[in-house]
Amino acid sequence: PAVRGDLFSAQALFLAVPGEGTLSVGTTQVQTAGVDAVSGSGTFATLRLRAESVGTGTVELVLPELLDEQGGRVAANLTVPPATITVTGG
Repeated sequence: PAVRGDLFSAQALFLAVPGEGTLSVGTTQVQTAGVDAVSGSGTFATLRLRAESVGTGTVELVLPELLDEQGGRVAANLTVPPATITVTGG
């Protein structure tokens, strides 16, 4: 349901864990010599959704956050508005 984007290096660990009506997605990257730190813009992940029926639904990011190497929160503007998805037929 989720595919790694281009924001992190290929050495980063990427996890996508589906739940009841949810999808938890996370990644971690160990800073090593020769691997650039994460900086700038890019795609974190691409979500692939499959509709169960015709209708409208909302996809919303809940608790997006960035953590440093000690697990502390990194101050960042992570405001992402909910997305409305409409399925009209197949």
